[in-house]
Amino acid sequence: MVEYKTFTHKDVLPIIKGKFQDAKYFERCLVLIDQIGCIQHYKPKDNAWVQISMRKLQKLLGSEYAKIIVDALKELGILEVLENEIEVEDGLFVKRESYSTGNYSKSYKLNDKYYVHPSTNNLKVRKITNNRFLTTLRNYYLQKKYNQLLYSEEGSHIYSNLFNVGIDVEAAIDFIITNPEMKNLHNKKSHHLLAAIYKIENEQIYSSRSKNGRLVSTFTNLKSELRQFLFDKTDGEFDFVEVDICNAQPLLVAIDLEEKFPEVLKQQDFLKFRDSCRQGLIYDNLSKLFDKSREDIKQRFMDTLLFTKDNKEYLLTKENLSQLEAEQQRFTKKFKDNFPTVWNKLLEIKSEIGKRKFAINIQRLESTLMIDHVLVALKDIGTNFSIHDSIVCRTADALRVQNLITEKFMELYNSPVTLKVKNLYENV
Repeated sequence: MVEYKTFTHKDVLPIIKGKFQDAKYFERCLVLIDQIGCIQHYKPKDNAWVQISMRKLQKLLGSEYAKIIVDALKELGILEVLENEIEVEDGLFVKRESYSTGNYSKSYKLNDKYYVHPSTNNLKVRKITNNRFLTTLRNYYLQKKYNQLLYSEEGSHIYSNLFNVGIDVEAAIDFIITNPEMKNLHNKKSHHLLAAIYKIENEQIYSSRSKNGRLVSTFTNLKSELRQFLFDKTDGEFDFVEVDICNAQPLLVAIDLEEKFPEVLKQQDFLKFRDSCRQGLIYDNLSKLFDKSREDIKQRFMDTLLFTKDNKEYLLTKENLSQLEAEQQRFTKKFKDNFPTVWNKLLEIKSEIGKRKFAINIQRLESTLMIDHVLVALKDIGTNFSIHDSIVCRTADALRVQNLITEKFMELYNSPVTLKVKNLYENV
């Protein structure tokens, strides 16, 4: 048995008990109410709509209980649910009321009369007794430790800043409709482009840190071509720039290898690789070496070196290759020939800790820098938010953000870094 603090209003308890006498249902109702209330607490508006996917509810409550609990709380008048309403105009799926991706993702909020703000005295301590549910809760809340910064006084601005960002909905939709490639992408992939647009418009802002420490939000899920339509709601200005770390993940790979294998500093091919990463030129240099576009090289770096267990070495002897495998084979051979030390140390570290943990460690190095040391220090400047290895901020704040990233990168990883500043509204 454990104590569990919940946002449940005192009048809700007898209503739920009248519906469910069984603790395994009753306790799950309390936990769902707590989850919604906890997220609402960190939104600018009291009792705001909260978007939660059915997958997340199943992780929290158990797959066999999630729909039962939601339907029951809705029927009892405790929970309000905003359903999807989709129509089609000009061959493009559009929203009515509120919109969210897929049939299993909806928006929820507590009935106004049952909303409890944590500052009130209605916050109660309940006891969870069902052992199976306790296991589910422990697994679910393992991820909450990665979100502690967002819920702290020190880092709450990271989340609240997202509500200062608006989007020109009409212009963004017109861009999708008049761009055949974007329109086809939108209609093929669960209409995710509009989903992101309407979440921003309706302030259904999502933000959470994954287990690799990365901050995933409504804005990281927004297609890069649509960022040109973002504006600062504090003054209505379209005045955002993106401060980006050049070659972030290759550089962090070099840093990780250097820390774990100091002997690589004696190898010229490793120094050449590391220095190219520091200068932000590794993709460009490899592009010339391989006679491929920068975008192709970046993709090959990810799908042969970073996210595989064996650097795709097996392709060197494989016959009857697909077109993709042939591209990966060419990259594999040339990279191994030109950077043998990097190649061999990558294989060594992956065989020791596994490819998944290696990739997570690299992403964690990135998120530690950008979230825990950069974003947290940007509390007193204009609207800003992160997109993985970059910070989007106001033009006037760009120099300060650049200096801060450079300073923190050297402080954490003892390495210089090259940054690029891009105006969101130019050369799109």
